[in-house]
Amino acid sequence: MRKKLLIGAFIAVAAMASAAELELKLGADLYRDLTKDATGHNPVRTYPGGSAGLELLVNEDSPFRFGIGAEAKSSVKGSNNYDAHYAFPLYAVGKYDVADTWYLVGRAGYAFASEGSGDGIDDAHGGVYGALGVGKEFMDERFNIELMYEAMDYDYDTDFDTNEDGYYGVVALKFGVKFGGPSPAVVAPVPMMVEKPAPVMKPEPAPVVEKPVPVMEPEPVTMIPEEGLKLRELFSVNSYEVSGAGLAEIDEISQVLEGYKGTLTIEGNTDSTGTAKYNMMLSEKRAEAVANVFKARLEGEEIEIVSKGFGEENPLVPNTTPEAKAQNRRVEVFWAPAE
Repeated sequence: MRKKLLIGAFIAVAAMASAAELELKLGADLYRDLTKDATGHNPVRTYPGGSAGLELLVNEDSPFRFGIGAEAKSSVKGSNNYDAHYAFPLYAVGKYDVADTWYLVGRAGYAFASEGSGDGIDDAHGGVYGALGVGKEFMDERFNIELMYEAMDYDYDTDFDTNEDGYYGVVALKFGVKFGGPSPAVVAPVPMMVEKPAPVMKPEPAPVVEKPVPVMEPEPVTMIPEEGLKLRELFSVNSYEVSGAGLAEIDEISQVLEGYKGTLTIEGNTDSTGTAKYNMMLSEKRAEAVANVFKARLEGEEIEIVSKGFGEENPLVPNTTPEAKAQNRRVEVFWAPAE
């Protein structure tokens, strides 16, 4: 029954993984220790082996990633033709970033077990599976290597109508290759200030034949020079898609800029929560999303639009309180008229 529940839970998680990354895992089991069988035969503890599996991870742009995995392990052989094979550990996996490229990894699930020609063994059954370790990403985070300790419980029926418990411990080195793209990121709301210049009447030229109609010439758009416009409520949690309220604010600014020439610079900033790598990615994604909306609204205008991300590098105030961090989580817009 518990096997069916576990498999059902894994299928449900897989169905919800819309923006997941698939990771191919190849492992080398450097050390193995298997409990003695009913007649006292124990496999050679340093007998090496291998494994191959897949992991499906979601929340990939967050410091904490999670998902599901499955792995096939090679058999363990020992004295007197002892042969045990854990064919299919099925598990939930979580990974937590502790530095820019280093992370902790944990697994928990069920290991399906089979046992071959061990003396006095009728049948083997799987049991609880768990693992703990540390990993490192490299080559643009598409590859990783993990060192972990795996533990599996199992039990087996003997020829003497008894049931014996067993334990299987492994020190393994895992190599991972990722496929797929990142999921959306997270930024908290930030406040906004907008100033609209009033149109200025251009002086009438001297009459020639008849008095001309007065001509209106717009005054150059001006922003707060030190801070720029701070946009608020642009994004919802776990998304860098601009919200409805944010689109309305961008529309308002775009209407002011119509007919002008110059450069519009979008800058994204974060507070110090999370890793520096994650914060830099977060600020770049948010700034790029705002820039794309401006490009759509100002299409046809002679305005250059650029986006930049600064992560946690440019705080307005020290990140010592929740209120201070809220001030530092911001997207700013700077306008430079053409000369």
